[in-house]
Amino acid sequence: MVEAANYNYDEREQLTQSSLQESITEFKMPSTETLIKNAYYATGGFEDGTYLVKHRRELEDNYKRRKNLAYYYNFFAAIVDALVDPVFKKTASRDWSGGGSNFVKLFLEDVDCKGSNMQSFAQQYARASKLYGICYIVVDNFDSVPAMVSDMLAERKMPYAYIVEPSAVQNVKFDRFGNVLEFAFVEKDGDKDRTLRFDAEGFEIQTESGTVTGLHSLKRAPVIAVRSRITSDKKPPSEFNALVRIALNMYNMCSYLTEILGGQAFNILTYPSLQAQDLAIGVNNALGYDGENSSHAPEFIAPDSAPANTLIEDIKLMSQEMYRLSNLSFMTGSRVEASGESKKWDFERTNQALGSLARTCESTERQIVKLFCLWLNIDCNYKVSYPNELGIVDTKVEIEIAQMVIDLGLSLDLKIEVLKKILNVYLPELQPDIFDELIKAAQKELIAAKEDTTYKDVNGNEPPAE
Repeated sequence: MVEAANYNYDEREQLTQSSLQESITEFKMPSTETLIKNAYYATGGFEDGTYLVKHRRELEDNYKRRKNLAYYYNFFAAIVDALVDPVFKKTASRDWSGGGSNFVKLFLEDVDCKGSNMQSFAQQYARASKLYGICYIVVDNFDSVPAMVSDMLAERKMPYAYIVEPSAVQNVKFDRFGNVLEFAFVEKDGDKDRTLRFDAEGFEIQTESGTVTGLHSLKRAPVIAVRSRITSDKKPPSEFNALVRIALNMYNMCSYLTEILGGQAFNILTYPSLQAQDLAIGVNNALGYDGENSSHAPEFIAPDSAPANTLIEDIKLMSQEMYRLSNLSFMTGSRVEASGESKKWDFERTNQALGSLARTCESTERQIVKLFCLWLNIDCNYKVSYPNELGIVDTKVEIEIAQMVIDLGLSLDLKIEVLKKILNVYLPELQPDIFDELIKAAQKELIAAKEDTTYKDVNGNEPPAE
């Protein structure tokens, strides 16, 4: 594009409003699902710079250079992980019994034929559902299964599960309860695509070489819809739709900041001579001016720092707002002035969201095992329970409150209960047997201390011997 300084007022008419609009709209906004995925994994336009918007007065070479220098503060992934990972901090309690126990045990150890156990697989689909609002789990089976049970177990030729993201879905039909009736999606088969369709009666696999159909006896589609939150919407949008736009804007702001700071770091020397082109002073360049008609002394000039300071504050504010919108303000350290009640409310809302996700994982996991058993026509009584206490608390505040409670001079039993709470907050990974030993030791010390002070006066002195 021609810069404004290179043409007069009449020539500006050649730069029509439409051409200006074309230069502004060169950036094509991807689909929300693609943007969310790239924002989380720092791929796509966040990796190659194509998510940077070209300014209408920016030269092409400068734009290419800016894309090469771009960097991405991935607060987005940190926020998503903070709303998923605490659910899986402790291993869920799983128990099963029945005639198909051996099959279920092997399935839980390798759910997807890739070595992922059920705990790891649950974390994967929980993150996918959280990212996109919904994801789908298909419990499929091999085309040919060994006749002998021993061979089936040895070769792991039995049902397996995999996750389908919304972007791959071609068609999905729900009943009024939100259960999947029909499901069609596209997946990679080597370097080619193939389409899979499932319903309550059978399946269909369509490739370039033809179509394969088959029947099953499940009496339902072997697909589970996993929604990130409890809602009446059968296909809820991602709760990060707004957040990912902030991440995109911050990515562009950081690029602008780099450009400005680069100009400030390498100042230009102004020198009172029109023959200054060959000077090698400072950063090896100089801008000459007519010294006879000017009394200015030589000096270095640089872009104004005000835009850079504005961008820095804007980037800082956006990062804080990303955490605030996710009810994670306590993770940034930016809310020092927040009251205890306000911080407690943030913790409570975060714990509620994590607890809701944990209940979703419990329900989903039971459905996965049920489909697995239907494929093999086996019986299994499967139970799973995720931790209720997710440990999202302000450790410092909790300990301070506990100390104030102890200072009230409470009974021995109540002090022990306070100690248990402190250990749960400060040492959440403590093994149960060690936890019990510490509590017993504390009880003995408190009882001994109480007996030691029973026969002392208020000053701590023992009464005189009779």
